[in-house]
Amino acid sequence: QELNKSRKIDPKAYEAYLKGKYYWEKLDYDSMQKALEYFQEAIDIEPEWSDPYAGLANSWSMFSTFLKIMPRDETEPRVKMYQEKALELDPESDQVHYVKALYYGWNSFTWEESEKEFLKTIELNPNHALARMYYSHLLCITNRTEEAEVQANIAVQLDPFKPLVLWLHGNVMYFVGKDQDALKSWVKAETVDPNYPFPRSAIFNYNMD
Repeated sequence: QELNKSRKIDPKAYEAYLKGKYYWEKLDYDSMQKALEYFQEAIDIEPEWSDPYAGLANSWSMFSTFLKIMPRDETEPRVKMYQEKALELDPESDQVHYVKALYYGWNSFTWEESEKEFLKTIELNPNHALARMYYSHLLCITNRTEEAEVQANIAVQLDPFKPLVLWLHGNVMYFVGKDQDALKSWVKAETVDPNYPFPRSAIFNYNMD
């Protein structure tokens, strides 16, 4: 049934989309700008494909949440517009529900709605490592640490060499009191990509403690 629902995507659009995701995961201003460009490039080639619209929504959201360089009244209209377009094109896209989960969790702080969207994402794609990892962070926020640890460990098993996954895994392990496991993940993340700043900062703070 899933195979029957699949559609052909122009390889150039898919490549642009993957580049957008790559730059999004760097979590800095310049990279987020590049992510916007690549997601838009994917849309220009495949305007009926939902996932790049979800990527645009996710990128605009970061400017007012993680990066905190734009007011929400500037980013919110774009985030909602691209979310709605993505959902309209494909209500069953795991990436669309993943972006909605992040939005509810870190934009509007509605934990129940965020969890519903994370669970929907995982139902549609059990191998979505970042969805599981961010869901783990949501579980930490709501003090469900045992469930958080389970989801974080699954995520790092699914994608054991992605610096963002490893850094976030370390954060969860530190939160649940497993300091040595946290340090191992941060060190591995820095080994995979020495230029990724967040694990290095986490290691520095850990050593200072």
